[in-house]
Formats: sequence, structure tokens, C-alpha cells
Amino acid sequence: MEAFADNVFEQDRQVDMLINNAGVAMGALFKDASLDDMRWIMDINFWGVVYGCKAFAPRRKAAEVATIVNISSVFGLISAPMQIAYCASKFAVRGFSDALRHKVGYMGKNFKVACAFPTGVQTNIADNARLMLYANSERTEQQKRERMTKFF
Repeated sequence: MEAFADNVFEQDRQVDMLINNAGVAMGALFKDASLDDMRWIMDINFWGVVYGCKAFAPRRKAAEVATIVNISSVFGLISAPMQIAYCASKFAVRGFSDALRHKVGYMGKNFKVACAFPTGVQTNIADNARLMLYANSERTEQQKRERMTKFF
């Protein structure tokens, strides 16, 4: 991320808006989700946003007005069945963004932090989600992916 930020600033010298969007999904009951799978989703969904802010925020002081928009999800506001890790990661983005907003005075004048909570954005996130089917499930993996698509 640092190399990416360096490359962007070499080309443009000033960036006045950063949109941090990172997201993968996992459908699982908590009892079936491994710690490695939960760590995977946190590393991408939460830490990806943190790394983006860490890499770009210090370089943004040159901009007259600078804004960071961190993309959470509606699941950063409410929880959903079988989305424990996804919801936790997006709630973390929300909390991080709120806390970062209190620090804007240290990052220069006219520095703003926002957090967006989209839903219903058509992407392939459900197609690429990690799914853990539980023993008594009446749905196939494909049916579960189709159902997840309705949430995302």
C-alpha cells in the first residue's frame, strides 16, 4: 500500500480524496468458522482500510481540502444471519472511521473522514465468498450463494 501511495503521489503530487473499499465475504455459523477464515476476512475488510488510511493520510496535508471515505456496509450497522465475520469486519470499519474523524485536527486543516454504508451493490462478492455448509442444511452451496447475493 505504501508503494501504491508513493506511485500515486509521484504521478499526481496531490490527492484530495481517498475512497477505501475492501471487501470479501464468508457465510458460516460461528461454530463452523475457523479462526483462520475469520482472520482472513478481517485482514482484507478491516486492515485493508486501515492500511489505505495509514499510507495516504500523511501525504494528504498538501491538499487544500482532503477527504477519506471508508466503505463499510449496511452490515456495519446491522447484523445478518451467517455473516458474523463480515459484520464484525464492517462494524470495525465503522468504529475506526468514527475514531479517525476525532483525529482530523492532527492531520491538517479541512481534513474530513466519512464512512459509507452501502447495500444492494451488484458485485461478485457472493460468488467469491467462503461458505461453510452445516450438516443439517437443506440448501446447496449454489443456493446459499444465490441467497447471499440478495444481501449484497
